[in-house]
Amino acid sequence: FLITLHNLQLATNVMSKENLSPLIQVGPKYWSLRSSFNVLGCIDIGTHMAFIELSSGKFLVLDTVQINSKEKRAIDLLTDGGKLIEAVVATHPFHTTYFEPFASIYPGLSYYGTPRHLRKIGAIKWTGNLNDEAVRSIWESDDIYIRIPEGAEFVNPPEDNHFIAAFVLHTASKTVFVDDTIMYLSNPGCVIRSLLGKNGDMLFHSSTFKNGLFPTPEAPLQFLAWIRKLCVDWDFDNMCTAHCGNKIGAAKEQLSLLIEASAPKLEALAKKNEIKANGKK
Repeated sequence: FLITLHNLQLATNVMSKENLSPLIQVGPKYWSLRSSFNVLGCIDIGTHMAFIELSSGKFLVLDTVQINSKEKRAIDLLTDGGKLIEAVVATHPFHTTYFEPFASIYPGLSYYGTPRHLRKIGAIKWTGNLNDEAVRSIWESDDIYIRIPEGAEFVNPPEDNHFIAAFVLHTASKTVFVDDTIMYLSNPGCVIRSLLGKNGDMLFHSSTFKNGLFPTPEAPLQFLAWIRKLCVDWDFDNMCTAHCGNKIGAAKEQLSLLIEASAPKLEALAKKNEIKANGKK
């Protein structure tokens, strides 16, 4: 009888986890949670976080968002009330708002962040720094890989430069998680459409061709080589971006097209920086 009750409970948990709305299962062992994030008080550019199930049955959490009661119920169901969360990783230096609230809901977790997170959020006891290659490799045994773009400042980025973020590949779901560096427009509002592009567009952050990269002749070409190599090295179909949506299927193909379309602009920026460096007009 006790075995029957136990099996019934297990079956109930499995059935419940098949409906984890508003969590979106992008692929095997990967769940995405999207949330609103308003700038200038009224423009919703969106943001996101992810839950990746590890081989141990525990979860790696990427970034944090503001969580409502419905979302908390889904997270609790997925992670047994947070008991199965192994660690939380902050991937973007300026995505900082919701880590303390998340830590108050799910206390006692291990947190890993960018150097700016470690400097700015003293209320959290940080376990590791993403600038450390050894930290970035912690979850490679679960085929989770983290890379930092070349050609831009990661340790101490200027306050007005939100270009750089760590990229995360989850191999099992063939999904890349990325914040501002790359944007995918999924059902954008009218303001976003007028400023950035139409539904289904993928683009680099607007600062890429301005102040996002180091103002050196080498930096634009370093980033171009880095992002091209990422497409060669990483096998992925999906890309979950903070702003403004998830590209499900054919993400690698679309990113490759974006890279080649942007290459002339990056090469031109390199030449422009060279001229400035040589003191020419």
